[in-house]
Amino acid sequence: MKKNWILVPVLAILAFVGSMSVVKADADSKEDAVEAKQAAKYSDLAVKYEKLAADQDAIISEHETMKMDMAKKNPGKPGVSVNEKMDMHCNTIIKNAKKSKAGFESFASWCKMMAKEDMK
Repeated sequence: MKKNWILVPVLAILAFVGSMSVVKADADSKEDAVEAKQAAKYSDLAVKYEKLAADQDAIISEHETMKMDMAKKNPGKPGVSVNEKMDMHCNTIIKNAKKSKAGFESFASWCKMMAKEDMK
């Protein structure tokens, strides 16, 4: 009879320890799911910001063309106020678009890195 009393606490401790490993495995699985979800969010953000960076190329191209077209309409007339205004307009937009593009590309790269980190 005395052996059974010793066995009961030992079995209870073993059962408790065993259940802790199941709880830990469940927690790990939930953490993995959260990390996978976060990685997907970062991947989606990377795609979004890569598109925004590509969109800046269209803006840059449009304003470089606009600037050249205006110069063709008024060739050899430096100082023509219309050309100067168009140059100022286009140069400002081109400069800002290039800066935005670099920022978008940088953020997209960071998002890709974070997505890879969350997938580990």
